[in-house]
Amino acid sequence: MNVIPHNINPKAKVATPAAEKDKPRRPLSAYNLFFRFKRQKILDACKEGDIDRETVEGIVNATPGLESVSHDAVMVLPEDELEKFRSDNIRAELGDKLTPKEAGEIKARSHRKTHFKHGLSFLEMTKIISSSWKGVDDLSKKIFEDL
Repeated sequence: MNVIPHNINPKAKVATPAAEKDKPRRPLSAYNLFFRFKRQKILDACKEGDIDRETVEGIVNATPGLESVSHDAVMVLPEDELEKFRSDNIRAELGDKLTPKEAGEIKARSHRKTHFKHGLSFLEMTKIISSSWKGVDDLSKKIFEDL
C-alpha cells in the first residue's frame, strides 16, 4: 500500500537544473507573431488619438501587411510580389519582436488595466485578435509561419 506523506505539496515548484536555464527558448508560433503584430498596430493607433471599438476591429480584421496600402495599389501587384511585399511589411513592423525574450530581458512593468481611453482590456483585445486569427486567409498564416 502506497502512502503519500502529508508534508509533500503536489503543486510545489521543482527547482530547474542550471542546464535547463541555459537552453534557448522555443521560437514563437505563427499565432504569437500575429498577436504581437496586431497588438502593436492597435497600440500605435491608440497613441495617435482617440479610437473606438470599430476602429480596433477594423485594424484587427485588415489583411496583415496591407493595412496602410490602398486597394488600387494592391490590385496592380502580381501575386508572388504581393506575398513578398506583405512579408516584408510584417517583418519590418515586428522588428525585434520576432524572437522570444531571454530571461534577462524580461522586466516588470507597471500594471495597465486598459490599452486606451475607451477601456479595451487585454482580455477583450485577446478575444478580438484570436477571432481574427481564426478567419485569416491561408497566405497570411503562411507568412507568419515563415517568419
